[in-house]
Amino acid sequence: MTKISVIIPTLNEAARIDNAINSAIGSDPAERSRDQCEVEIIVSDANSTDETRSIASELGACVVQSPPGRGEQMDYGASVSTGELLLFLHADSTLPELWHKDVLNTLKDPKVSAGAFTLSIDARGWRYRILEYFSKLRAKHLGLIYGDQAIFTTTESFDDVGGFEKLPLFEDVDYVMKLKRIGKVSLIDKKVITSPRRWEKDGLIRNTLRNWFLLSLFMLGFNTRGLYKRYYKSPLTR
Repeated sequence: MTKISVIIPTLNEAARIDNAINSAIGSDPAERSRDQCEVEIIVSDANSTDETRSIASELGACVVQSPPGRGEQMDYGASVSTGELLLFLHADSTLPELWHKDVLNTLKDPKVSAGAFTLSIDARGWRYRILEYFSKLRAKHLGLIYGDQAIFTTTESFDDVGGFEKLPLFEDVDYVMKLKRIGKVSLIDKKVITSPRRWEKDGLIRNTLRNWFLLSLFMLGFNTRGLYKRYYKSPLTR
């Protein structure tokens, strides 16, 4: 029996956490049993003030209190997990049906250090389809995979690269770059569906151009605290 630990970092995600957890549970637990696969769900919460924790607990997730910061939350969730495999899922995203099969099949290859799914945005409109297209090109040809694509790996590989760095921004990109140094990172042609909220908040074009600009600065070695201030329009307080 192989256990997959699904780790979900949260901060005031009461409106969305049920969808994320239910997608991880899946609609066919019997199929998982036939595949000799067990799933544990760990919600790594950074002191939410809404109903996130109670909703997650009611759905059967193990809820743990974590230091703030998404990278630190995912690291902490991994530290209390008991699975041989790890998958990191954003609280505003949902996994495809029978996702466990893709994780198991991908990580069977000893040359593969990690994998991720293709991004799909839960919104209508041709602009979002173009964004999805370029996201796939970015991931496939440049190897730049973001956390909203549900990155998964073995616990051994996670430990080998030292987990996530304590970065306020682009901790996911940094993590994937480390995994690429020890093996292949596979892109699965199945979709993780994510909320359009960050594009709706600041505008799709503006948000996308800003992300590309900040990512370029990150790749050039600029300090992530300064990039955080540019992204969130406020200084980092921790």
